[in-house]
Amino acid sequence: MIYELRPTVDEWRCYCARCRMMELAARHEQESELETERLHSAEQQAERLLEIRERAHRQRVSALEHQVHVDTSFLLYTPPGQVAHISAPHRPLILA
Repeated sequence: MIYELRPTVDEWRCYCARCRMMELAARHEQESELETERLHSAEQQAERLLEIRERAHRQRVSALEHQVHVDTSFLLYTPPGQVAHISAPHRPLILA
């Protein structure tokens, strides 16, 4: 009688072990998917931040280029003998 139950107990243990392995695999897959989604979200956020910084940099460069153009034009048309002083960026030049 005991010998007859032995294969059934072993089969039950194997079945339980397979169930645990399947649960672990499913949990691992779910955790991997969540991590992938988190990384994808972080990547998108980093890309948006980079785009914002690049746009701000381009605007700053454009403003500085414009200021250089304005200053150069002003200096070209300053009568000889007069000295033009630049008080601060993005402000008009002051003649001394």
